[in-house]
Amino acid sequence: MTSFTLQQFGTLVISAADRSTGDPVDGATFTLTGAGSIPQTQIAAPGASGVTFTALAPSASPAYMVHIQAAGYQFDDTGTAGITLACTGGTATTSVAVSPGGTTTCVASLTRLGAIAGTVSADLGAATQPLANATLVARRCTASGDTGAEACATVDASSARTVASASDGTYRVTGTATVAGLASGWWKVSVTAPGYTSNVGYALIPATVTADTALDVTLDVVPVTLQVGVRTSTTGTLRTDATVTLFDSAGTPTTVTTPDTTSHLYVFAGIAPTTYSLQVSGTTIATINLQVTLAVGVSPQTIYVLTDVSASTVSGTISGQQGSAAAAAPLSSASVSIGHGDDAASFAVANGVDNQPMTATTGSSPAGYFSISTVPDGTYNVQISHSGYESQWPVITVVHGQAQAQLNVTLSRVTHNVVVDLSSVNGFALTGATASLTPTGSNPPQADQPFSPTSPGGTHAYRATFTAVPFGDWTLAITLPAHHYGTIVGTGSTSGFTVTVPGNGNPNTAVNPTYSLTEGELDLAVVGDTDAVDSPPATVSLTVTHSASTVYSNTTFPTGAGAAIPIWVTAGSYAVAVDPQSSPWVAKSVTFSVGSGTVDGTVTITETSSITIHVTHNGAALPGTTHATVTLTPQDGQTVPPAYTSGATTGTGDNVTLTGLPAGDWKFTAAVGGDSTTSGTITLVPGAAGDDGLGATLTIDVLTPP
Repeated sequence: MTSFTLQQFGTLVISAADRSTGDPVDGATFTLTGAGSIPQTQIAAPGASGVTFTALAPSASPAYMVHIQAAGYQFDDTGTAGITLACTGGTATTSVAVSPGGTTTCVASLTRLGAIAGTVSADLGAATQPLANATLVARRCTASGDTGAEACATVDASSARTVASASDGTYRVTGTATVAGLASGWWKVSVTAPGYTSNVGYALIPATVTADTALDVTLDVVPVTLQVGVRTSTTGTLRTDATVTLFDSAGTPTTVTTPDTTSHLYVFAGIAPTTYSLQVSGTTIATINLQVTLAVGVSPQTIYVLTDVSASTVSGTISGQQGSAAAAAPLSSASVSIGHGDDAASFAVANGVDNQPMTATTGSSPAGYFSISTVPDGTYNVQISHSGYESQWPVITVVHGQAQAQLNVTLSRVTHNVVVDLSSVNGFALTGATASLTPTGSNPPQADQPFSPTSPGGTHAYRATFTAVPFGDWTLAITLPAHHYGTIVGTGSTSGFTVTVPGNGNPNTAVNPTYSLTEGELDLAVVGDTDAVDSPPATVSLTVTHSASTVYSNTTFPTGAGAAIPIWVTAGSYAVAVDPQSSPWVAKSVTFSVGSGTVDGTVTITETSSITIHVTHNGAALPGTTHATVTLTPQDGQTVPPAYTSGATTGTGDNVTLTGLPAGDWKFTAAVGGDSTTSGTITLVPGAAGDDGLGATLTIDVLTPP
């Protein structure tokens, strides 16, 4: 009888910390490999620095390795230069050993990588101020040199990291959970913003990072063109007999007396977009003084002055984040209306001095710009709306002759939380499952989210939450834990894996696709036959197929009843094929039917036998070069090995050795010339050569009939 030692699974608890400070590093992604296991990936929950891997096959050598990725840190494997590892007891190590029935606790210390931080400013000529929504792209330099300009003569395009400056002009460039932080060396930072000349800066990341590398960048504003139309409210005809003078903040005048011959507009070209005093006069025009503020990045800008009524111009640029861009950009087709009411239900558009509704739509050239020039004095709400963005109703006060600040508004994209619910119909745990959202359009990708039990210790219901997902269509993918191969289907109103985030409704309300997973458990194990003489190989190659498709494969599957590995699959028939890859053990395939419960998927492999047969003829050795043919006849339903289906021929010493025979009862027939003789029933037991139980070579004497 063969005995087996039952093995218990182990558990690994691993967390990430900063190598320099020892502070926890939250949100890291851990991928476990090695010890003949299928790779498993878990993401630390928000606010958590570690994860737990369960049901691990015990392993001391080869041990497990863990690949760790965390924002701002070097992506690497445990035991390499980027990550140091200390496990239970505080011992430094390079890999993880898991003991049977035990829990190994490890802390991986990550190497902090570089970050570039600073402020983007706008030079408006007369003043400098912080610049929001500038786009910064950092690329690693690949040339040699002592200065940034020399080292950055060439750059690695694939290393690009893109961010946008905040409302106060500050920014920080570093890594994410999927893109590594900044490696040591020179980096070139390119800075752009609509309406400003681009600029570059250079930052040197040290080999050992203890703080962010500082880099401030200033952009010069691009001059614009102002067009002034002068007309009366009664006829609307543009007048060409005016003198239009523009005074800058120092009081320096620029006068235009002749309008453009085609547009009849008075044109001021190449001026800085800032605040000016505008004076309109003429022989038959009472002098009008007002202030205008020009928008950055919009050219030309047109305002109209009415000579017979008091009216002002309200203009500006409407922006919003679009696609995957980090910075907001001017929005075309935004609707702008001036009236009263601070929400969609109460707002009513007001008429201008021409008795027409004060409305405008932002155009595409210049993008996002609007101008309404018929605004009477008063206090108003301005309703700004665009499909897919949250509407705003800012308050403005208009007094003709006074400067009206540019109404530059950035709309926030409508976002909703996407809450994915997944239930395990048959009650199997799904710890380690993750969800991912991939945009079908140009939206920014979302970080994968882990599923967490909604009722820990209770029903097997799990939830993954994506917060503030922009409107649009997304493709949802659910990655099940290792060894789970069940079928995921939508429930309720959920159909398929396309998630639509609406462009309206209450912001940050939940879009809630729901799914269920139906699967049964197949506990795979490989053991040797109890009648076997030898111990089975330590590992075998095992493959599970269903409907001609491979479901699970492991070339180093451990043998022994205590080394069972469960897999979870949809209901159906599964063929488990085992190849011992070691003589004298025989390959075997067994089909199991899996339903909604747990099925014992143990495959018993057997050893083959061997036998040497010596042939004589009428009591004497075979003459000369004569050979005998030996054929095999199974008595217990065994299969004759393919090598012997046509028999075997004796060789040296009139012997033939037959190997790879299934254990059981056999009869052997030897034939010489036209004579043949069949042995009695011979019982072969499992085992290597010499274990056939005969104690001697089987001799068959072929007799010639009388």
